[in-house]
Amino acid sequence: MGQKTDMTRAWIVIAVTLLFPSAAAWGHPHGWIDVQSKVVFDDAGRITAIEQAWLFDELYSAFMLDEFATSGQTRDEGLAQLAHEDIAALAPFDYFTRVEVEGEAQPFVAVTDYANGVAAERIWLRFRLPLAEAIDPAADMRYAVYDPTYYIELLHIGAAPVQLEGTGSEGCTTTVVEPTPSTEIVGLAAALDQFAVADEGLGTHFAQWIELRCAPS
Repeated sequence: MGQKTDMTRAWIVIAVTLLFPSAAAWGHPHGWIDVQSKVVFDDAGRITAIEQAWLFDELYSAFMLDEFATSGQTRDEGLAQLAHEDIAALAPFDYFTRVEVEGEAQPFVAVTDYANGVAAERIWLRFRLPLAEAIDPAADMRYAVYDPTYYIELLHIGAAPVQLEGTGSEGCTTTVVEPTPSTEIVGLAAALDQFAVADEGLGTHFAQWIELRCAPS
């Protein structure tokens, strides 16, 4: 299991153990992140980045905000350090994001544009994930945001969970394809307690896919 999953697991397991000792019997997932994303087009009408906004669950947020105070940090100091650590830890795992064109995974460039804060006592993280190569919107493109181990559930939510921005984006539409895991996979996930190490591919069965379709120019 990767560094990011280990880090997040440690934070959430500590919070769950302190606040809800009986939660050790829960199955996966153990953390929840609400996601909104934006497909970014450049001036030439090519797709160049996926912007994301993550809103962490109340339990994780409460634990981290308390940690800032306990460690003597101000909220702003703690958030700045947390954002830096989160982005650095996500990098080796493609920021929990997979973009496919004609079924082939696309590489990314390191994230440098990011910020975080607190809204209604929930921590949020926003970042722009640049693509290594611009994508022709006429291609068959889709993407997903998910934790491969399904320790954390990331789901697009809200009235407009996916947005499009830039030249040519007005001719495109997106569809959120909900996951349809088998009964066996659901049972496997439910059977894993908070200390179990899931297979790295478990999260793919619970991932939403965002499909992009653009009218011919």
